[in-house]
Amino acid sequence: MLRGLNMDRQLLISSLIDYAGRNHSTTAVVATDSAGRVHRTNWTQVHRRSRQVAAALKAAGIERGDRIGTIAWNDHRHLEVYYGITGIGSVLHTVNPRLREQQIAWIINHAQDQLVFVDPDFLPIVEKIAAQTASVRFWVVLADELPKTSLENAVTYEEWINESTPIEEWPILDEWDAATLCYTSGTTGNPKGVMQSHRAIVLQTWATCTGDGHDVNSSQSILLAVPMFHVNGWAIPFAAAMSGAKLVLPGPDLSAEAIVRQIQDEEVTFSAG
Repeated sequence: MLRGLNMDRQLLISSLIDYAGRNHSTTAVVATDSAGRVHRTNWTQVHRRSRQVAAALKAAGIERGDRIGTIAWNDHRHLEVYYGITGIGSVLHTVNPRLREQQIAWIINHAQDQLVFVDPDFLPIVEKIAAQTASVRFWVVLADELPKTSLENAVTYEEWINESTPIEEWPILDEWDAATLCYTSGTTGNPKGVMQSHRAIVLQTWATCTGDGHDVNSSQSILLAVPMFHVNGWAIPFAAAMSGAKLVLPGPDLSAEAIVRQIQDEEVTFSAG
């Protein structure tokens, strides 16, 4: 077989955040956390902090193929985790917090999540199931300071990542490696896990950026109302990076008043929900 020699590279999620950090460095990423605080950052900072997350994961002994859970709202920390986990070849497992507690425990055990990033809002759920999730070595609470909790093996996100220096470069992975894991709602039995490869996500992201897709491009300000725990937020977190679009992450308040206010304040041109 005669092979072409140009563009010989793997289709990897890490290339998306590298591109956004390099070519759309000052484009805004605006997020509201679970406490209602608005956090303004940009793609350069998301890029840097995602590499810091990657370094912290590696320091914790996380390896290629390990599953890492998230139980979180749409905000800047969840976005950083999206890229930090997948960038080193571990698998991003987004958990739907609206499932029954027994299902959440079953999903975490079935996936064999090594650690779980959890929003403070969901600590009551985690505290009830922690004893049933033997694979989880510790829980990373997505906050500045550790809230009051009965969890014995919990650490604070900001303190945890600040112990590590961002990795210099992402590892070169196989584009067919699993990158994300989502479970069904289990309406006809136990939930079923579906893995997507780096290749599949990059191709889906390209499609999302086309005119016949969602036409995500650098001129848009995107409000991502669809949960990031629901099939990768319909690839919008990846498409915004690929295109260099402004990204608005609304956090837990999805009331009409909050959504309209953000649409007006951030001059939103496109939303998904």
